[in-house]
This record gives sequence, structure tokens and C-alpha cells, in this order.
Amino acid sequence: MAKRQSISQRVENRVARYLWGSDACRDWKEQHDIRGEDANGNTWVGEVKSYAWPAGPKRLWAMLMAAYDQATGYEAERRFSVLVPTHSSVEDALVMYPNCGEPVVVTLRRFRAKVLLLEPSEAQSEAA
Repeated sequence: MAKRQSISQRVENRVARYLWGSDACRDWKEQHDIRGEDANGNTWVGEVKSYAWPAGPKRLWAMLMAAYDQATGYEAERRFSVLVPTHSSVEDALVMYPNCGEPVVVTLRRFRAKVLLLEPSEAQSEAA
């Protein structure tokens, strides 16, 4: 019988597939949650968390920052963290990444299009 995936594993796979196509998934041998390349061939390493919406912006920032701090421990030039609120669409998840040395927050949809420079059709076709 196949082993059931945990909720966090399913969320990590959903985020990876959203960013890099239907064949993307978490490499369970690695410490980080997800890894992929942008349109310029740069490797990004990310940490994915799934929690209920926090009460207030201070708590939201703290949750994203904790995941981002965890991602900065991995060997990669480009790191990011993703917060997928419980019962939310993956494309509306929040991403924290460095921009000019300062952490910024955008939706996963915007991160894929403006930072990774991958459009939905590109991400899907590269996975094929």
C-alpha cells in the first residue's frame, strides 16, 4: 500500500508544480523544500510553510521571516520562502525574497512572472 503524503508534502509539491511545471516535486533527499531554475538559469531554493492566516501583519511578517531565515541556511545564491495559508489557492500564496538586499513580499503568481520570469505556459512546457 502506498504511503500517504503529509499535508506539508502535498503543499510543497503544489508550490513546486505551480512554479516549475507538472513534473516538478520536492526532492526528499534534500533539506530544503523546493528548488528550481528561473528563466535565466539561476537556481532558487525555497522553504514552504502552510499555516492559518495569522492575526495581524506583525505575525505574518514573523512567519515569513522565520521561513526565509531557514532558507538562508541552504547553499544557493537565491533563496525564498513561501507561506500558503490554509484553504488558500497556491497562486495566491505569499513569497518573501531578497530585492536589493531587503526582503520583499509578493504573491506566488507575481513571483513566478516577475522574478523567475516564467509565464504559466513556459512553466508547464518546461516540465514536459
